[in-house]
Amino acid sequence: MNNYVFFTILIVASILGLIFFFTSIVINREKTLYSVILGFWILCWSLILLSNALLVTDFYLHFPYLYKSITGLGYLLGPLSYLYIRSTLKQSFRLTFSDSLFFIPFILYLIHRVPFYLLNYDQKLVIIREVFQSLDLFLAEREGLFPALWVSYFRLVFTLIFSVAQCKLLYEWYVKYHDANEAEIYKANLSIFKWLCVFSGIIFIYVLLIAVLAVVKRFSGNVNGFLTLNYLNAMGIISFYVYSLMNPKILYGMVGWFQTDYPAIKLKEANEIVNTSGDRFDRLSPRNGQEILDKIKNHFDQNLSFLTLGYALSDLSREIKVPSYLISTLINQEFGLSFREYINNYRIVELERMIREDPKFDLLTIEAIGQKLGFRSRTSLVDAIKSRSGLTPKEFIQQRRQQPIR
Repeated sequence: MNNYVFFTILIVASILGLIFFFTSIVINREKTLYSVILGFWILCWSLILLSNALLVTDFYLHFPYLYKSITGLGYLLGPLSYLYIRSTLKQSFRLTFSDSLFFIPFILYLIHRVPFYLLNYDQKLVIIREVFQSLDLFLAEREGLFPALWVSYFRLVFTLIFSVAQCKLLYEWYVKYHDANEAEIYKANLSIFKWLCVFSGIIFIYVLLIAVLAVVKRFSGNVNGFLTLNYLNAMGIISFYVYSLMNPKILYGMVGWFQTDYPAIKLKEANEIVNTSGDRFDRLSPRNGQEILDKIKNHFDQNLSFLTLGYALSDLSREIKVPSYLISTLINQEFGLSFREYINNYRIVELERMIREDPKFDLLTIEAIGQKLGFRSRTSLVDAIKSRSGLTPKEFIQQRRQQPIR
């Protein structure tokens, strides 16, 4: 029964994590660096849980060469969580070459596993059956190049270092912007900052609990370390998934422009305050941001391409010859919107023009209006209008008839 509960909880948590990954990375085409890193962080954690859940089944007895094939991903959790926090706070759109050094321990772990992979089929089965007798042996890592328990302890310390580092980044950002002079930009980013604090806090507490668990296990031996560790893992993923449902905009990143001496919410303010002397290769400067924004506005004004049915970020990227990740980053920073929300705003402005100027507008159904504006369905149009104005289409049309276009 305990094995059944353990397996069920881990499978549910890993499935939720995989759903998060597929919706944020595979299905969502509006990718930014921070959303991609977060997605792969969740993917690694989910695959580790899935792999561990299979330990209470006979899966590895049939496929012994897959035993611990996923465990090395644990060395990616610390670096990825740190890079997610850093890229979000710094508004980065690419990583640096030196960031690759964070992944050396992962390579070393793969080397550590070589002796196991060189064993024959029967020898692998002997090791796996021993682990089945006591799952805590799974954490000991006795079948590799390095001494028993060394790998697990090093992974714990390695992850703790990155956890402390990302907490330090959050504290520095808070000290820098939680100030009367920066109150506007701090308030504009308070929700995403709270999410980053929750994210980092859960990881930090999780790592500390593992450290305490290791100490208790070392001196008392009365704790099932493997089961407790994986229950903590499962609860962490479930918590992140629930939070993402409640706050879907956590993938959008920070609003505003921090790459100047005087951070500002809007590009216009940044350009008026400071004349940027140089651009970083990993972030959008106000100058580059303004150039891309001007390209988008001029393109939409001249071609009205946003009215195309199913118009996507990749279409705009191809048309104005700007990489899609830069467009996503710009729209997130300047407006705090997804690309879909951004072009829907253009469509609603066009709807206002149609209400005033199209003599045949009253003859159009809601479905026909939606198609003219580029919406795939009536529901999409209704949702866009309600999101922007809080009104139904009928109420919106009536209201705009009574007001001049601004």
